[in-house]
Amino acid sequence: MGALGTQETKVSIIDLLCCHLVALCISYKFVDGETGASNLRFASYAGTLIRIRDTVHFLTVGHILKDIEEALQSPKVCIQSAELADFFGYKSISKHSIPFDLKNAPIFHIDDEEYGLDFGLIGLNANYVRLLAANGIRRYGSL
Repeated sequence: MGALGTQETKVSIIDLLCCHLVALCISYKFVDGETGASNLRFASYAGTLIRIRDTVHFLTVGHILKDIEEALQSPKVCIQSAELADFFGYKSISKHSIPFDLKNAPIFHIDDEEYGLDFGLIGLNANYVRLLAANGIRRYGSL
């Protein structure tokens, strides 16, 4: 038997991890005043959902959200689209990501090397939470 045990155990572990995995996917271009926009680029950032009091948040790495926030404010970056991908589990009912309004989403991040803190949150409204839950995504408890 392997380190993870039987095939059934492996499937259970993957199912457990995938029902908490959400990816923030962003398509963007760099804008140069002389030559115009560059080719379309893509980035994907892994995270999960966490409930804090009565609000559900996308939880990920703080330095990533710091970079995204700077990109949103920069005239040299044009974000074309953002989506939440939630279809990694084999029990998902939809293989389509959810269009996400990143420009108007509340973002909070801490990236403090001295204290060893590097996490960030994006607040999600009830509509996003319902869509993610309908596709099998579960959030971590209440703080």
